[in-house]
Amino acid sequence: MSEAPDVKVTQSDTYKEIYVTGQVANMNYDGLKLTVLHESPDLTGMLAHDRLKMSKLVINRQIECTLNLSPQNLKAWALALKNELDRYERLFGTIMSPEEVDQKFRESN
Repeated sequence: MSEAPDVKVTQSDTYKEIYVTGQVANMNYDGLKLTVLHESPDLTGMLAHDRLKMSKLVINRQIECTLNLSPQNLKAWALALKNELDRYERLFGTIMSPEEVDQKFRESN
């Protein structure tokens, strides 16, 4: 029996940490294409005037990366994420859905 290989970990020159606020997923026969997005409001038009005015909200959507996952990798990711979510909720409590967050916000106003 051979011993486990040494693993040399390096960081890519293009590495970046991404705050994810959205995603677009497309499944086909060879796996999943997952496009990771970051969205933020664009307030420059509103702030360009002497006083703030209500105008149509503009959202900046920046595509950060696209991941191509084989069915096997997709399943491994799904299981890993489920395990991490379960562990998080055991430690900190149930995570509210976006709809629950919106409802609580409406109730507080």
